[in-house]
Amino acid sequence: MIGEMLENVFIRCYVIIKLNLYFILLTVMGLIVVGIGPAFLTINQLFTEHEWDYKKITWKNAWLTYKQNWKRGNSLFGIYAGLSLFIGYNLYLSVQVQGILFLVIDFLLVFVLFCLFVTYSYSLVLHSRFDMGLANLIKLAFITFYSNFFMLVKLIFGIGIVLFITYKFPGLIMFATMALIQIICIFTAKQWVSIIEDKLAADGE
Repeated sequence: MIGEMLENVFIRCYVIIKLNLYFILLTVMGLIVVGIGPAFLTINQLFTEHEWDYKKITWKNAWLTYKQNWKRGNSLFGIYAGLSLFIGYNLYLSVQVQGILFLVIDFLLVFVLFCLFVTYSYSLVLHSRFDMGLANLIKLAFITFYSNFFMLVKLIFGIGIVLFITYKFPGLIMFATMALIQIICIFTAKQWVSIIEDKLAADGE
């Protein structure tokens, strides 16, 4: 019993480390700017398809998935990164001005940044489960953001813990952080994804 439990813990740690190293390597191979988006999609899709089956999470599969996701990954990342930079710059300008109105605007801009981060995370999960156009994918990701408050709370709590631990132990950026965030997104959205699949199945009958 204990031996099986330890084996499962070891396998999960191994998969997380493996995915995180793949993410870093693929990002660097894409010269970071045009590599990070496809790398995020790649590790998300690999875990969605194989979960803890470490034997199927290979470099060959990672590279093939990376090439397939090149265009979509950069499109998604470019859209969200561009919007985030625009909102972030406006937030920077807004905090320079004092007053109640600008304080409200500050909170609103922070909320928009948070919304963009979460919807990007959901976009990665939805892309790995459904075949749809970019515009519909983004729309569904925004719907997902507002679909379930408790799902959102679990996502925030999970990512918050990962970021806090990473802050305490920066070495996790190399071995776990990015993979853990993707895995948390996948598991917190699992119920919502099942609802969408049931709805599509019902519509198809």
